[in-house]
Amino acid sequence: MSKNIFDELREHFGSGNWFVNAEAREKTKTNEQKILDKEFHSSVKDGNRERSVELFDKGATNDYHGYDGRTALHWACEKGDLNIAKKIIQKFQAELERKTTFGDGFLTPIGFAFQGRQTEVAKWLLQMGAKNLIFQAVQSAGNNGDVFGFDIIHQTGRATEYISEDLPKMKELKVLTTNRTLYGLQKLMKYYEMDEKTFATIVNILLNFKFENDPNGEKLWNEEIAEFEIINQWAIRNEKWDYFIDNCTKTGGIGILEFVPRDLVPEILTKVLNNWIKSNKEIVDKTFDDLKKFLKLHEKDEEMFNPLITVYEQFDVDQNGHLVKHLESTNQTLFKHILDFGHGQLKEDISQTSNHTTIQNLCEACTEGNERKVNVIISEFQDILDEPIPSGSPTPLSNAIQYGQLEIMEILIKKGAKNIIQNLI
Repeated sequence: MSKNIFDELREHFGSGNWFVNAEAREKTKTNEQKILDKEFHSSVKDGNRERSVELFDKGATNDYHGYDGRTALHWACEKGDLNIAKKIIQKFQAELERKTTFGDGFLTPIGFAFQGRQTEVAKWLLQMGAKNLIFQAVQSAGNNGDVFGFDIIHQTGRATEYISEDLPKMKELKVLTTNRTLYGLQKLMKYYEMDEKTFATIVNILLNFKFENDPNGEKLWNEEIAEFEIINQWAIRNEKWDYFIDNCTKTGGIGILEFVPRDLVPEILTKVLNNWIKSNKEIVDKTFDDLKKFLKLHEKDEEMFNPLITVYEQFDVDQNGHLVKHLESTNQTLFKHILDFGHGQLKEDISQTSNHTTIQNLCEACTEGNERKVNVIISEFQDILDEPIPSGSPTPLSNAIQYGQLEIMEILIKKGAKNIIQNLI
């Protein structure tokens, strides 16, 4: 016995039959038995099948293990020695679920059969009732990049059922932060990306990991599986716009909307903001920062920038920091809050880099008689009040005059619009 691994495995597997039985046997073993077990382990590991049968028939058990918890049964399954695997499990049935250590992925015999691409052994272990198939296949794929385990599971016709039962248990085992698990989950998603029902099941389970407020859940989605491109592609391909809405609603960010078709962004963003109202969500710095970055991302894109401003102007932030519907009686909007966020840096950036867009917005608002929009824009960009766009075209005031928007004319003049006579002419 190279070392005692029971203490490491006790937290998660201490009540399992294999654990209880193995620990009890360990306490009563003689030195002769331990030597026999070790020799049996080495023989199976080395692939000496005849010698392995001879030693097992002499009374060897499956209890000797290496530093990582691998027993003779684990080695037999990985090497495809079905005869020895059957002998061990038929005599010690609970060994079917014997686990290795955390560092080795908590693999069971079927996990090693997957890892060794041993079809006959894997199918026999399935018949014998091997459990946690998805976990074992994910760990195997995460170790060597091979999806053999997924192939075996898929052939049963019960993959979606196994995923629903097994995948959530990964959180309990605290393996979500390991690179092995993350890589295996990516392989699982890739394997089922074209299977609508199964892939949706995987995504829904993983999203629950993402949004639970704990280190493992957050870590899982900080390791680039969070915005794993395959999920976004699946959502777009199947027009799962609710996925993007739910993602934004729960995370408090909207960066993922970059993947949504342009024409749908304003509509989806509106739904996200409405959901934040319903959830009584406090608008924190992260949210403001995300909203600001998204606006800045499109500041030179008039077809997107203008609708985004329109969406932002439908909302406001109350004194408690919660998102609310904008009231016509106030001159404050979410757009203004965002401009002011971060010491007004966005306001300065927009003023400097997208003057053309801002002036055009103001001229259009003057033409349409949109008093609220006019007030918002000139409250933030007073210096553009008399600027034409492009050079030589009508100013905001001349637009209001031309289209008979008397209320707008009054607002502009009170705000300091110049060259009134010239604009009238």
